[in-house]
Amino acid sequence: FQFLPGKPARERQATAARVLADAQLSEAELTQYIESVAKVLDDPEFAAIFGPAALAEAPLTGLVDGQAVSGVIDRLLVTPAKVLIVDYKTNRNPPANPAGVPEAYRRQMQTYARLLARIYPDREIQTALLWTEAPRLDIVAVPHSVN
Repeated sequence: FQFLPGKPARERQATAARVLADAQLSEAELTQYIESVAKVLDDPEFAAIFGPAALAEAPLTGLVDGQAVSGVIDRLLVTPAKVLIVDYKTNRNPPANPAGVPEAYRRQMQTYARLLARIYPDREIQTALLWTEAPRLDIVAVPHSVN
């Protein structure tokens, strides 16, 4: 999801083979990987997340409650009205609905939201988890005031 967005489908196999060369995957394993990724990349629901305006692997550091934190946001989409923070989760069995999202993931997204709310105080901050095996995008609610 870092290297394949924006690549035409016909180039994905070769790109993935280069990126994953050290993994020593068989041709069948590589094909299965590409097919799994394509389900997400080719889904119109996720087009903006993987579009040219979104950032991949966006580093983020700052203070939250006096504690230094840092992280890497998998995909970050900033529009004039909203900031969308997306984290990939590759769990084979994602929760049935957003209410089942583990608390650790909620805290992670809240931390990202709090940091970005300081940078973009005039925009709605929205966090989401992209369950790659589903594939499904779950909006994860964070407290109304993230400052």
